[in-house]
Amino acid sequence: MVNTIRSRPNPSLSRTPLPSLSQGGASIPQGSLSPSQPDVTTPQPPSSGTDSNTHKSVRGLTRGIALRKLNKKNNNKLTIHIDPVQRRPTDSVESAKLSSELGQLSRESLPVPIKWKNVKKTELMRAFDQLDMNLAIDNPTDENMKNVEDILKNRSRAQRHRLNKYFQKFPSVEEAIQNKPSYGGLTQENWEMLCTTLFSDPKYQSHEQEFDGDEVDRISFHKHTHYTEGKGWITPQLENNHVEMENRKIDAETRGEIVDVDKIADDVLGKRSSYIVGLGYGPKPNKSNSGIRILQETLKEKDRECAALREERDTLMEEMNDMKSTLAEHSRLFEKLVQSQNLSSP
Repeated sequence: MVNTIRSRPNPSLSRTPLPSLSQGGASIPQGSLSPSQPDVTTPQPPSSGTDSNTHKSVRGLTRGIALRKLNKKNNNKLTIHIDPVQRRPTDSVESAKLSSELGQLSRESLPVPIKWKNVKKTELMRAFDQLDMNLAIDNPTDENMKNVEDILKNRSRAQRHRLNKYFQKFPSVEEAIQNKPSYGGLTQENWEMLCTTLFSDPKYQSHEQEFDGDEVDRISFHKHTHYTEGKGWITPQLENNHVEMENRKIDAETRGEIVDVDKIADDVLGKRSSYIVGLGYGPKPNKSNSGIRILQETLKEKDRECAALREERDTLMEEMNDMKSTLAEHSRLFEKLVQSQNLSSP
């Protein structure tokens, strides 16, 4: 077996295509390791007037380097254990590396579908084969592989959202089609399909705009303050913390629960008096989750209804006490009348 770690060139050197590696007599494409390498699944049309030697480096070239260094240090692939209850790795390093690799596959090796069910089985199996080149699932049961697929599906959805943001920069669908984004392994055919079928749909844009304009949540703020496109994460632990928060958020959404971003951040990052880890000193930001806002408004409405009912109850109690006093007075007068009649009778 050829060592995939040693055969991978330094990303800072020439960006010539990698040769196929032979593993067990089968030729394995290396498309997932270099986004600039041509592949049958991710062809890139030639850009007019741009020389390959002057092509701007993109973030994809640096993705996966830390994992490959770790594999080289251990002289073996990183083993991933999927917890059957949590449906993901519980180890922070394993969780971060699995999420990073699946994100890279969703951007560079898989087409971006309108719906996940449109992904072909052959494409999915090819992605899993590429994942197996750098990671080893120690318990690859059908259920655990379905959990891995769910994580990949969420990463693909994030890539689709990113492409939609890029689409919105253009005044027309035609102009957007002519300016396919250069990052990732998106084909022209895939890009045109997204533009004409999904991104230009008013219903889809209306749904996307529901999440725009809200205050940034603590998970997003954590990445904004600890990650840059050029240098990546400041420390591996910060990346692990961010992946753990994202996984907990996705798990809550998958189960249909209300996502409390502040609680997730407190549980993962920890909290101290007057200080929020990952955010700094000061008050916590307002919750931007629409579900939480709806529940808060509903709770306030119920409180107003309870206050109105208490006021109505107090009014009824006062009226009842007045009626009791009137009834007692009538009873006293009636008894006095009866006594006077008895005295006047012979």
